[in-house]
Amino acid sequence: MEKGQEMDRIRERFQHLERGQIIPIVVVALIVIMGISALILDGGMVMLSRRTAQAAADAGALAGARVFCSQGSPNNAAIESAVHHYTVVENEASGLIWQLTTENVGSTPGLVKGEVVVTVVMEEESFFAQIFNQDTLTTQATAGAGCFSYGYDGPIMPFMYPCNPPLGGSDSADCDYKTLSWQDVANAVSAAGCGVNVPITGNPTNAQAKCVNDALFSTYPSHVYIVMDNRKLCQGNYLDPKYENICKISEDGRYQVNSAQRGWMNLEDGNAGTARMRNWINGSRKVSASTHTWFSNIPGNRANPLFTEMEKRLFDVVWVPVVNHICSYKPTPGSGCWNQALAEFPLPPGGSGTVVDGQPGQYFFHVVGFAPFFPTCIRNNSNNCAGWNYTVSANPDLDGARYSLEGYFIRPDSLPGDSVGVGGVSLGSYIVSLTR
Repeated sequence: MEKGQEMDRIRERFQHLERGQIIPIVVVALIVIMGISALILDGGMVMLSRRTAQAAADAGALAGARVFCSQGSPNNAAIESAVHHYTVVENEASGLIWQLTTENVGSTPGLVKGEVVVTVVMEEESFFAQIFNQDTLTTQATAGAGCFSYGYDGPIMPFMYPCNPPLGGSDSADCDYKTLSWQDVANAVSAAGCGVNVPITGNPTNAQAKCVNDALFSTYPSHVYIVMDNRKLCQGNYLDPKYENICKISEDGRYQVNSAQRGWMNLEDGNAGTARMRNWINGSRKVSASTHTWFSNIPGNRANPLFTEMEKRLFDVVWVPVVNHICSYKPTPGSGCWNQALAEFPLPPGGSGTVVDGQPGQYFFHVVGFAPFFPTCIRNNSNNCAGWNYTVSANPDLDGARYSLEGYFIRPDSLPGDSVGVGGVSLGSYIVSLTR
């Protein structure tokens, strides 16, 4: 009995000692739970704030670069306004720093004018961090966006547009041609009630097609460009002394004409038959081209089938090679014509020119870029194109061509989707891309 009582006393003593041991376990568990909660809540808030900060920085850099790239000279107030709107107003950034820089020009492929670099700061109220006197959680992110020369992404046409070097310095538009944006085109077509939307899908009726062409010409008459079949040069006061295949339609405007007689281009080695040229136009035969390539000319005696093929490309975006120099012989590195072409548009660091040895090889065109073109009318032995009718009335010397194509150059950064590549040389119009 005594032995049993002794065991009971020992058991009671141990139970008394064990009663307080749960307290430190609970304390440790609470600390762990609070730590996990702080990690989940405050850590999650930091991650979310970091993503928001990066999105704000990206948006601000892109917005600022769009303004910067569209300007001849930087307008810091306009750039800052765009950056501020997309960071502070739209994304509620609490801090903002931005700058213009040219540090990567020449090292980042395609980067031309420079970058807009934006750093944003985001502040959020903390939860458990307030226990440690940390009332706010601060994150920041940096992004940069720059001006890139654009490259082609679509069928290349076997005719070209001659380009003059810049007259107003490096910040001026390099080529003397006007562009429309897709919105410009859409507004004109909508206002005219043509019954189609831009970009145009499907095949518009003849009435709709005429409505689109007439609407664009009546709204933007100084932007029309015309390719003819058999007129090598313009006469009298309209002759361009440097490029015989480009003419001013009127002295008081910027209407210009490109003659296909000398302007057809052989985009591949060897002889180019009519079938091959038609395949270039319809896109079934792909051509790999780049800037600083010399293409040979093709006589314009195959105009009829080529203009007929071009009629299938009406209201599509096609790409026209832009050339700055014409050689009367096959150029070779170091030759006079080679050096003259590169003096206006130099090779990039480490770049080299290419000569496509097409036939007959009488003239070679130096390609410095590619321009998106929106063909709107084919004239085929009938005066049904608005631009052509004005052309002949303004300059009767241009009458006599049986076939013509007219259309409008489109500003590349306004094209829908990812339809513009990066690359090429500066032609005074740029696309914007993130750089950092």
